[in-house]
Amino acid sequence: PDGHWLKVNRALCELTGYSESELLSKTFQDITHPDDLDADLAYVRQMLSGEIHTYQMEKRYFHKSGQVVWILLSVSLVRDAQGKPLHFIAQIQDVTASKEAETALERRAAEFAALYDTTRDLAQLQDLPTLLQTIVERAIRLLVASDGGMYIYDAARGDLEVRVATDSST
Repeated sequence: PDGHWLKVNRALCELTGYSESELLSKTFQDITHPDDLDADLAYVRQMLSGEIHTYQMEKRYFHKSGQVVWILLSVSLVRDAQGKPLHFIAQIQDVTASKEAETALERRAAEFAALYDTTRDLAQLQDLPTLLQTIVERAIRLLVASDGGMYIYDAARGDLEVRVATDSST
């Protein structure tokens, strides 16, 4: 077993964007995200040595378009009567939507934690300049921006006044 596909179904072709003939000319290594390949190959080595009989992992494939597709991979090894490895059988499930939802949830949790910390910290500040500076700095961090500022509109004068600025926001 060298990683070449021996047989693929329509679902795998749709998942990866490759035709059957294109996938059969590739190895799983060709479409596996480089950050996931070492772990996958370590499991393959453990299976070939008999240390484990199956494995399951989440990993990323590259779709033909270049998009990342998250999958749940379940693998077993078929051996002949003498125990010699013949081929692997893999079940592959698309878990991209759940991984994206998980990432979005983690991002939202981080935003809420930052908002909580900011609210707690702001409640302790007494002077307006420090309060405004802290708001801008936290907003920059939360929005992953390089700089920021706060402008106050003066209705009586009909203009904007820069109250707080960082870097090029002035």
